[in-house]
Amino acid sequence: MKYILILIALGAAGILLALFMMGQLSKSGTAPGLVEGKLSTCPQSPNCICTEYPEDVEHYIKPVDYGSANIKVVRSLIRKSIDATGGSMVREKDNYFAATYRSGTFGFVDDLEVRIDETTKQIHIRSASRIGYSDLGVNKARALQLRTRLQKL
Repeated sequence: MKYILILIALGAAGILLALFMMGQLSKSGTAPGLVEGKLSTCPQSPNCICTEYPEDVEHYIKPVDYGSANIKVVRSLIRKSIDATGGSMVREKDNYFAATYRSGTFGFVDDLEVRIDETTKQIHIRSASRIGYSDLGVNKARALQLRTRLQKL
């Protein structure tokens, strides 16, 4: 019985160490950025959500329509919404915004990207983990929370 407890403790310590190391690894890298003027597609893993590609039903949510709202107001609300949801802005250029979010326990870093499409009057969102496979729905919840805030336009 004593050996089983030791094995369980060692296994748990190994898992915690692996999660800590993955959290550290996720700190390197950056958001993928725009590809041909659009946000990047999601990988096969479930830890990504994006409004750009409706054909990717597993990773898709609807974009935000901003109608006739002033573009300066739209940009300001995006900045405020990212800040209010715990994001740290790392890049802003024209109608593209990139922010990072860090988990509390192991420090996993996720990337959030927002693109304003002035032609269609839509705001596109992409939220994805930098590392790992599952995120337990964190990125989808974050994108939906941001979308809810932006729909107040």
